[in-house]
Amino acid sequence: MENIADVTDRHSLMAFLSSLNYQTEEVILDKELNLELSERAKDIIKSIALISDYKTDGAQFQIYAIEAEPSHLRRTDIRTVLEPLNNQYPQINTLFVFTTTEYNPLVLVSPQRVLSPEDRTKTKLKLRILQIDRDNVYHTDLEVLSALKLAPGEADPWAKHRDAFSIEKVTEKFFKTYGVIFDHLKDALKPNKRDNIYLKDEKDIETFAQRILGRLIFLYFLQKKKWLNGDRKFVGNLLDRAEQENKKFYNDFLEPLFFEVLNEQRPNNESQFGTIPYLNGGLFEKKYNFNVKLPNAIFREIIDFFDLYNFTVQENTPLEVEVSLDPELLGKLFENMLAEKERGAKGTFYTPRPVVHYMCRESLKEHLAGITDIARHKVLALVERSSTGDLSDDEAERLYKSLDEVRILDPAVGSGAFLVGLMHEIIRLKTALADKLGRTVANAQLKREIIKSNLYGVDIEPEAIEIAMLRLWLSLVVDEKLNAVEPLPNLDYKLRVGNSLVESWRGKKLLGKEVYQRTFGEDETLKLIEELRNLKDKLLNETDMEEKKKLRVRSEDIEWQLIEKELTKEAEEKTKQAIEISGKYKWAKEIPEKERKKVKKLREEAESAGNFLEDLKKSGGKSFFLPQIHFTDVLTEKGGFDIVIANPPYVRTQKLSKLPYRDDLKLHYGFIDDFYVHFSFRAFELARPKGIVTFITSDTYLTLAWKQRMRELLQDNRIRRLILTPKAFQATVNTAIYIAQRECLADYNFTFLDAREVGGNDEGNWEDKLIVFEGLKEIEAYDTQNAVRIGDKELEVSNPREIDPIGQYRVPVEIYKKAVKRVFFTPNEKNLKLYEKFMPIMKELYEKWWSKIKSSKDIQKNRKEIERYLRTLKPGDITLLGLITDGGVGLQTSDNGRFLAVLEDTEEAKRIEERLEEFERKWARNEPKIFEKYQKLLAKHSRNEALDKLRVEFEEKKLGFPRGFTYKVIKEEDVFDAGAYLESLAPEIRDVMRRMIIFSGVPEKESDVKSMWKLPKLPDNLKRLDTDLKKKVEEEYGKLISEGKWIVLEKNTGQEEIYWAPNTLFIDWSRGSVKWLFENSGKKGTAMPVIRNPDYYFKGGVSMSSISESQFRVKIAEPTVFEHKSHVLEPHQIIEGLFGANYLMAFLSSNFAFYLTKEYLNHTVEPELNDLRLLPLVIPIETQRKEIENLVEDAIEIQKKRYASEKEEEKSELWKELQRVQERINEKVGGIYEGC
Repeated sequence: MENIADVTDRHSLMAFLSSLNYQTEEVILDKELNLELSERAKDIIKSIALISDYKTDGAQFQIYAIEAEPSHLRRTDIRTVLEPLNNQYPQINTLFVFTTTEYNPLVLVSPQRVLSPEDRTKTKLKLRILQIDRDNVYHTDLEVLSALKLAPGEADPWAKHRDAFSIEKVTEKFFKTYGVIFDHLKDALKPNKRDNIYLKDEKDIETFAQRILGRLIFLYFLQKKKWLNGDRKFVGNLLDRAEQENKKFYNDFLEPLFFEVLNEQRPNNESQFGTIPYLNGGLFEKKYNFNVKLPNAIFREIIDFFDLYNFTVQENTPLEVEVSLDPELLGKLFENMLAEKERGAKGTFYTPRPVVHYMCRESLKEHLAGITDIARHKVLALVERSSTGDLSDDEAERLYKSLDEVRILDPAVGSGAFLVGLMHEIIRLKTALADKLGRTVANAQLKREIIKSNLYGVDIEPEAIEIAMLRLWLSLVVDEKLNAVEPLPNLDYKLRVGNSLVESWRGKKLLGKEVYQRTFGEDETLKLIEELRNLKDKLLNETDMEEKKKLRVRSEDIEWQLIEKELTKEAEEKTKQAIEISGKYKWAKEIPEKERKKVKKLREEAESAGNFLEDLKKSGGKSFFLPQIHFTDVLTEKGGFDIVIANPPYVRTQKLSKLPYRDDLKLHYGFIDDFYVHFSFRAFELARPKGIVTFITSDTYLTLAWKQRMRELLQDNRIRRLILTPKAFQATVNTAIYIAQRECLADYNFTFLDAREVGGNDEGNWEDKLIVFEGLKEIEAYDTQNAVRIGDKELEVSNPREIDPIGQYRVPVEIYKKAVKRVFFTPNEKNLKLYEKFMPIMKELYEKWWSKIKSSKDIQKNRKEIERYLRTLKPGDITLLGLITDGGVGLQTSDNGRFLAVLEDTEEAKRIEERLEEFERKWARNEPKIFEKYQKLLAKHSRNEALDKLRVEFEEKKLGFPRGFTYKVIKEEDVFDAGAYLESLAPEIRDVMRRMIIFSGVPEKESDVKSMWKLPKLPDNLKRLDTDLKKKVEEEYGKLISEGKWIVLEKNTGQEEIYWAPNTLFIDWSRGSVKWLFENSGKKGTAMPVIRNPDYYFKGGVSMSSISESQFRVKIAEPTVFEHKSHVLEPHQIIEGLFGANYLMAFLSSNFAFYLTKEYLNHTVEPELNDLRLLPLVIPIETQRKEIENLVEDAIEIQKKRYASEKEEEKSELWKELQRVQERINEKVGGIYEGC
């Protein structure tokens, strides 16, 4: 490959391309004649030539060289040229090399077509840019160029270009090595633990390492701007100097640079390191004397790594991506540097750019539309297109003023993505409005004003706040000129470390009921608040170090005074009560003992309140957030924020049990739920009346039963837009965006958007499908309307345009308020028809019966009333599945190795044998201690027993066993067919013996029979049997000693297990095993079992897998024990003539039941039994029932043949036949529901 640094004109550029095996031929083009360009594009281009042209079957690839003035190499200019060319030649893939007449820099632009945000039937250009400075070629530049090299004779260059310009590959590689270097830096810091009180634990070291690397990255962005003595390799050269002078790079160079040069004002910005601006801002303030010693070698590793990459201060946009590292990198680093385990626990996931842009834009749109009385279509034109043509000067002035006054909070600010995004959006809107008003505004000044006045953030992670500050400061650096750079603002009181969810500590509320009032109502307090506001305003721009310190100390002192005033009220009240009691008596000795104890207790409580304050101060005050103190300017002026926007942490309720502030959450909200629910409730508290709340969260609140409080929160305020997004994160979480207003309205319409199925083209990367949000505009006029009748009321839902793959609907909120559990569903035509037909009866039945069928216990408790209702049912009636079936979920052993087994000579047994042989080889090779012990155990015990004992001694992890590994293999004679046995018994004893086997297991010896009535978990109704029946039961139970102790475990794994499938797992149901399972059920600790719904064991019915992605997987359930991931249902015997197990299987396996569940009851892949209980079920007429039951019999026979077959071809044909039967079942079930 030729040297890219040697490219000085078009011919040397072509020679370079030839060295990459590209065909080259120069064709000079006339920009006036050859191309249909705008006048602006023609002004940009000085010359244009086609220098490579490939024509292959169905595709064409071309390379163009375009010369322009240096000032015309901006992204906006490049797009001006390329957009019309894309429109003229959409079939051609291209590479453009934009450059100057000196051919430095070389800007390689690879346009990629993605779905147009404005019109998703068309495409738009995503510009992927590689900017090469010939005087400073980076390693990553060479890697991209190397990836473009063709093999000799290769005829399709586009395939190479598609991958070579991937910014994802660059950043992924950077993150991977960065993680290694981060670990090396931590190791280098560890020797400092001995002598440094600030580096005592792993967390301290991690924080300090992150701070060093963050500051170095900031220096790399600064040197890119040539702000560090005009040297773009300043940091590397500084390290070279340290090594040459045999000095310590950190102590002798970095510390003076950080804490003196960049942090202190100097005449003419002169310093020992050359001309370097004073930055201020707090980034380089030395809060503690760390006295850290670090070897130069660790910095050589860091800087050699950083020098490989091109850092750019300009942030990418979704449609313009430079193959370099931009300031957004800091945010992605924050996410990536959280360990996988910790990230999952904290629920931190980075928000993609297109989503950030959309949420910022829409939040401002709703704010401006709500705060002014300007016509909505004019606000839309401004926000969506930067169009001001319809605005009067007065309207433009009012909108500009509203943008000046907007106050925005991100309560989970992370790395500041939303604050940066909102800053850019406000600049765009202000610039458009200023043009309308004939004013000139500078980006740098606008940014400074916005950062100072409009943006606020809170995060519990100090590192996140530091990175958010860095990003905001970097955004200022982009537009500043070195000779006119102003000191950065101090953002201490704009971006705060704290827990924005709570206002209490250790279960004690820190402020009273006047929390969200504008004042506290006390003169002294008002004076303190006013002083606090003034101090914070002054601190924002203060540059003198000593003065900043004084301002901070006084501000924090006032904050503590305000908290103390509230807390001391309690102590004062206790002291007052004690004095009042004591004051009744002249002498202390006269106080009665009872009163004396009371006084003592009151004084102790008063003292405790004082101690609480001291402990609170020692804690640092970072575990709570008091907006009326911490952001007093906003709360006193507005009563809350105009916009609250966030991507809150994704932490589920189950992971909050050990949360240190769990009690504070419960105190504040009255419940414990997923983090995003708490953040949502908090956001509406923090927003001013009619303020905007915009969140992207997990979409679980759409339908899940236990998220009803979240749906009520949104519906009872005013939803503006609810957007179901394409997968917005690489995390395994589906997302939705809501934009709502803090305004309680009974009736209103809102926009519902379903964008889940929208994707980018096949060539696009993961984020391409999200580009749809870049130009997603509000529909002002809808094509058609659908009427929906609710009782005697008719509501209207507006339909989307047919050409738009995103469903946009205008829908009355009342439709959702009147739904069962107020679920959200897509209001398309099909769903509205189903809603109108079934929702009223579902709601009526739900309100009357839900409290009586919501659990198996409730069904048992209300059985007589339910049976009376069932006797009234007749063909054609609609009921709920929960009213006509019994059942539940089964047991969870939590220790499959101990309790489960497979039968010998089966495929499952063969697989276990192979795995055990593999484990034995590994033990013999790598774990001789385990292998030796195993051999000794085998000499004395069966293999099953030997493995049990081995596992107890070494545990699964040490043995290499996967979690839940089933290793036992049993013989046919070990199995007890409990179902067949019970069926053989006389009816008068059958159910008693069924329950006896459930709770007592299968006896192993005579003593088990003798002690059967003394088992602690045996139900009282069994213990109270009459003497004759007891004797019969005891005699019958004794016969089981000779039977096997393993019984079939009913388990539905889904996949192909529909209608019928053999069960391959067995469970140890011996007396000892059953006794242990029942006695330890629900206990805390590892491998503790949970027994659920034992009354339904050994009954049979219909088994359904709990995991369902495209169809509910149901099959006949054997009369045995069933496990927790299977729902087992049995139709009530009282309606046996109307409805049986086969019909139930047909209904549940139908696409109708699946669709209804996903839309109205639970849209996740794991619907719960309580969701299924709410399914509306139509009682069929006899001919319909028989026809469907016959189809189910056909399906069962097909499955029996398929499982019996050993020929893959025959199995495949039988599976196809089964699908045809399923299609007929779908038709028949669908026909019943359409006709009812």
